[in-house]
Amino acid sequence: MRLRMEKKLAGIDIGTTNTKMTVYNEIGAELAHASYSYPNRSVHSIPADSIWDAVLNCISAITKQLSPGDRIDALAVSSFGESLVAIDPKSRPLSDIILRTAENGEEELSSILNDIPEKEITGITGLFPHKRFSLVKMKWYKDHTDIYEKAYKFLTIDSYIIFMLTKTFFASESTAWRTMAYDLSSSSWSKKLLDAAQIDSAKLPEVLPAGSFCGVCQNSLSANYRLLAGTKVYTGGHDQLCNAIGSGLTESHLLNCSGTVECVSSVINFIGEEEKNRLKLQQVRYPADEGKYFSFWAPVAGCSSLDWCLRFLMSDKFSKTPKATLHKEIQSLCRTEPTQLMAAPYFNGRGFPDILSSARGIIKGFTFHTSPIDFYQGIMEGITFEDKICIEKFLPYKNNQQEINILASGGGSNSEYWMQMKANIFGKNVVKLCHNESGTMGAMIFAAIGEGYYRSFRHAFQQCIKIKEIYRPDSAISEMYDEKYNSYLVFREHCALM
Repeated sequence: MRLRMEKKLAGIDIGTTNTKMTVYNEIGAELAHASYSYPNRSVHSIPADSIWDAVLNCISAITKQLSPGDRIDALAVSSFGESLVAIDPKSRPLSDIILRTAENGEEELSSILNDIPEKEITGITGLFPHKRFSLVKMKWYKDHTDIYEKAYKFLTIDSYIIFMLTKTFFASESTAWRTMAYDLSSSSWSKKLLDAAQIDSAKLPEVLPAGSFCGVCQNSLSANYRLLAGTKVYTGGHDQLCNAIGSGLTESHLLNCSGTVECVSSVINFIGEEEKNRLKLQQVRYPADEGKYFSFWAPVAGCSSLDWCLRFLMSDKFSKTPKATLHKEIQSLCRTEPTQLMAAPYFNGRGFPDILSSARGIIKGFTFHTSPIDFYQGIMEGITFEDKICIEKFLPYKNNQQEINILASGGGSNSEYWMQMKANIFGKNVVKLCHNESGTMGAMIFAAIGEGYYRSFRHAFQQCIKIKEIYRPDSAISEMYDEKYNSYLVFREHCALM
């Protein structure tokens, strides 16, 4: 099929900090972009209306960037997981969105585990049971509030945006996966898990594969936002899966996404239950490579940890100066060689693969010579060491391990300093791509595949994914970091005992 360059395709990426929207042409060139944060976000929740308002603000901003007659032909949605929006019969949200970091849910998880053993849940869902998942949140609503009885639907974040655009109830498979209520083998909601939590499946959206048609933007919406007139909406997926698609991830690479949290993602063959349990590896089908599976680990908070450093170290400037400017300023003063600090960056516990929710941040090695710059760099080193632990666990499942490159995405990938540090610590090339938003790019590719604009995902990758820069490890600095990394592994084990 010959590509028609007049087409405009969009991806909407719903994050826990902000919503981003990008319009591309069919070779992945950015035509317009907008980002909008949530003014009423708290530590553990976001008002649902704030997310929808952010989407509308992005659409308004993009409309001003494009020509008056422009229309978006198709779009898809990327979103964070482990959270739900409860809506009533009049489509009104019934509560704020509880985030994965919320502390409630222990009793509800225990109740579910009393009915279904942990290994069986993992076999059904491909997940390791935890209170962060949406099934536990639904049970918490049921046991402690009247929201469950009032709810007409419980929607994943992507299905909520799809509903607001089209008035249809569909969710992508990869976001349904993150509810801990989805049966991967039958590609349907798990009756056994829903029964254990006493949840009615009629309250959930229909699950479709990524790139499936959901509907056309409703007329009442396009009347106010002309850009959406006739726009077709497709399923996208979980943000880390969309980041992978938007980075052109194949089994020949690994992906390190630096956003609010750090993630390391891989495409590998299916791993047996015993090995998967040992690795704490969660797998879902990878749409871009039949027979392959997508996995990711989110070990620690990433850019959010460095933002905390800015608030702590530069409080006089933090509220007055863009964060990107402050990060660049402080990184310009950081050293190339390692600091003397050991920093376990467990601001929100330690995540997979070595999960320890009770872990807290610890910094060791302060002296009178320690500077604020050392403090910032030390935390950045700790974050990157945690990434390396994930990378080293994935490498045995890769062919040609020595030739594996690390693709970089997310806001942190815009830091040249951090990209070079990662290359030095990983001992591998770190590849920065030309486009800045892998989440919106991945969602756009799903929409374009759904529309039939690309022959395959490989074709989409060839058209859209281009390399901007390759950061190569400096052997001398890598050797220093190897020594520090080995010491860090001992240090983090001590942290786990504290």
